[in-house]
Amino acid sequence: MVKFRIYGMVLGLFFALGLVFSFGIEASATHDGDDDTRITADEVTPTSKQDVKAFLKHIIDYYNQVVAENAHDRDALTKEAVIFGRRIRQEGDYKNPEKNMYSMGIRKNGIVSNHAGYPNLFGYEFNPDAQDSAVASTIQTLIEGSGVDTTKCVEDYDGQGRVACAERIRSDAGDVTVIAGLHHAEDDSAFRLPDCEELMLPTNANAETVFNDLSDANLKAYVKGVIEVVQQQVADATNAQFQEFVRNGGDPNDLGLRDPTSPVAMEFSRGLLQRVYAKSACFREGDFKHGNIYVFIMNADPVVPTVLFNGNNFDLNGTNLGLVDNQLSGEKNIARLFNQELGDPVNGASTYVNYHWDDPTNPDDNVPNFFETNSVPGTSCKRSYIEVADINAKITPNPGIEILYIFGSGTYPGDGVCAGDGEMPIEEEDDDDDGCAIAGAGHMSQSTLLNLFLIASVLFSVAFLRRRV
Repeated sequence: MVKFRIYGMVLGLFFALGLVFSFGIEASATHDGDDDTRITADEVTPTSKQDVKAFLKHIIDYYNQVVAENAHDRDALTKEAVIFGRRIRQEGDYKNPEKNMYSMGIRKNGIVSNHAGYPNLFGYEFNPDAQDSAVASTIQTLIEGSGVDTTKCVEDYDGQGRVACAERIRSDAGDVTVIAGLHHAEDDSAFRLPDCEELMLPTNANAETVFNDLSDANLKAYVKGVIEVVQQQVADATNAQFQEFVRNGGDPNDLGLRDPTSPVAMEFSRGLLQRVYAKSACFREGDFKHGNIYVFIMNADPVVPTVLFNGNNFDLNGTNLGLVDNQLSGEKNIARLFNQELGDPVNGASTYVNYHWDDPTNPDDNVPNFFETNSVPGTSCKRSYIEVADINAKITPNPGIEILYIFGSGTYPGDGVCAGDGEMPIEEEDDDDDGCAIAGAGHMSQSTLLNLFLIASVLFSVAFLRRRV
């Protein structure tokens, strides 16, 4: 079996490029649109089909501008795609709360990729069969009637003359239907939390346990429990994607190494990633979040340290974690600090690390404009347990391909810990050093990592299928 070692946030690339209505940092790029057709959210008359269509076009044109201006540079495209998503959510040109004028994105598999009106619906599942929903049938009509460069509008969907319009956009990880002008109650049954029953943590290793007892042992058990669940989720998604591929008449030879970027191979990768992300909302609920205890998954590459998922702050998903903690006496860059403390972060490498961060249970702990100033978002002392893990570990048969991520979570034990007064001991880990580190990914371009991921996905899919078909 050929073995590839892939370091860095490879799924994070698709998170930023594919879930195009994700969230990110501020940027200098602006979008004015065509002066003759540009219309902002506050200029839209909600009952005017012409206005709503123009507003939707303004959003689609902005996305197309992002793609066109950064097509030559995947690093830039990754960044600008998540910036686009965050701006769509911000009050201004693309959102007017008084008029309930905003947009939402729904992926092909029904998962909400962004909801500017109700951000917490990110990752929720659209339920077209909701019987008591005020908008389910309208949304389904918009999804079915729209396409790339094809706009579908529904007039008077609410009995008050409002108009909703939709159009589809394409991304590296699949199509997204963009809907503008539609407004509904936050608890409308058209949107529901995905089935999270299989994503459960042991009673003694969940977020609530850590919140009630801030011991290092509880924190470590919680993170390890999350790793187990994510690895199993990836294995289940991989198996389901293979089964569907074969059931639909797919030929394993079409996933061969001759062209790992072929339409068939790319579509297979998109389908797999959509399955993985379909349960993302579950990691912000129940066993996975309690008070100020939540999980984060990231790449510790000091050059491009990307956050794949932050269970508390939407604005950190897809962003660069090279934020600075000026309260620290040593290394102040959080990404470099993590990398430094992990040493040679091979699979299983782990450590505890102290730094300052936002405590979500403290409304006064907030650093304004932390993105612009490149600083950490809060000033509370945080002690995190971080561990490097291979998300392919539970795939059977083992693909022989390691895709490594950093999983972590932290407690807020008080300022004395970060100041070194009464600091808790750092546990030593017996790492299996094979001479490679996540830091090495800094010498690769993101497009190189993307190509490696595609090759890797092809390799393990072919191996899996040949043992089962």
